[in-house]
Amino acid sequence: MRIGILGATGRAGRTIALTLIENGVHDVVLIGRDNNRLEQLQQELESVSTVSPAFFTVSLDNSLSLNLAFKSIDMVVIAISSAEKLPSVIDAALDTKTDCLDIFLCSDRKRLILESYQQKIHEAGIVYITDGGYHPGIPAAMARFAEKVSPGLSTINVYSSFGVDWGEKTLSEQAMITFMEDVLSTKMCFLEEGKWCTGMKIVRFSLRDKNQHFFPIDLDEMRFLTSYIPTLKNAGFFAAGFGVFIDYIMMPIFLFLVKISPKFIRLVARMFAFTLKMLCNNERFALLHLRGEGPHEEIEITISHGDAYGLTALPVVACLKQYTENRAKPGVYRQAIYVEPLEFINDLKSMGVSVNLNRIPKK
Repeated sequence: MRIGILGATGRAGRTIALTLIENGVHDVVLIGRDNNRLEQLQQELESVSTVSPAFFTVSLDNSLSLNLAFKSIDMVVIAISSAEKLPSVIDAALDTKTDCLDIFLCSDRKRLILESYQQKIHEAGIVYITDGGYHPGIPAAMARFAEKVSPGLSTINVYSSFGVDWGEKTLSEQAMITFMEDVLSTKMCFLEEGKWCTGMKIVRFSLRDKNQHFFPIDLDEMRFLTSYIPTLKNAGFFAAGFGVFIDYIMMPIFLFLVKISPKFIRLVARMFAFTLKMLCNNERFALLHLRGEGPHEEIEITISHGDAYGLTALPVVACLKQYTENRAKPGVYRQAIYVEPLEFINDLKSMGVSVNLNRIPKK
């Protein structure tokens, strides 16, 4: 099976391509818009592959170039920075009958696009896996894994924290605009006593021996859990903030500016990038911690990795492994729901992700 990486020269795309090759998938095709950067990446990957990866230079505004690239592959991993051009990508996938997996964050923009294409995707006979990576991508899979280990859970909360060396990152203005738009449009949602609730809810929780503030994030995959775990009454995905100063001082300012006028988004993106570089620590890590409660025991699962981009790439590879072994019926799926959770978690462990399980009997 031939797997293409659209956006291969970006940080996430590059890591996914390298991770696929390191895990035995050598028929990888690099797809991007910059010919020189693609050639450079091809040379870098030659050192870890017995085959030199092919590459295609495309424009997201040129359907012919996308169609030409997609005709040579079976599955395309969509690792571009913004969902703005997603319709063009899906159109090319429909034309060439190419399956897809995207790693976009949850957003209204992406939801609306996929809803508008859902029937066409099914009729074209292709598989579209969305919400790939680790958040979204892992939390609901962790919950399904926890239910298999400890059936009858009534509460499942997943807490997320990660660190990136913002100081060393080259933060392009467009990437920061997209990131800022996603942050500002994030909705807060959690399951409480069997009902999905929206609104502000700040949770204090300790991860890595640090007390942090966490905010409930609306992940589509979490809403599916009640179909798989009928006993579930309380659930949520809670993400750590960027720190007290950014969360409670800078973010309200950013929100105020964007509400005054969307034209301020570029200024806000630059301010946000500067703030991250100046104030955030430079630790590198990615961590998800599940705490569940059932009738007879509590369960804790921690999944961690030394690099956030690595923990984005490895679940994609684990998902693609199951996809290649047992391709699903045509349609739109979410990664955390698509995968068989036990195999998924075991594959992550085999690829170097730390997975710790703790079961605590109730007295």
